[in-house]
Amino acid sequence: MALEKNKLIDKIEIVGEFKHIQVRYQTIITEDGEQISKSLWRDSFAPNTPITDLPAELQPYATTAWTDDIISAYEKHIEDQQIIQNI
Repeated sequence: MALEKNKLIDKIEIVGEFKHIQVRYQTIITEDGEQISKSLWRDSFAPNTPITDLPAELQPYATTAWTDDIISAYEKHIEDQQIIQNI
């Protein structure tokens, strides 16, 4: 009876005005080669995330989507939201 657990990236999406990267992962557990369990979970990354902190598979997407203009616009958006909350 051999159990195996595999985690893989199932879907990558770049969404919204600020090009957030959304990732869907699958965790699959097999027993003797037969799938006995599968679960899905998501994570997302904003353009102010250091590219080196991303999983290696996502870094090319971030490098392409997160231009200097996108990063600057996102940082300004965050600053504007903090100003609004402090009013």
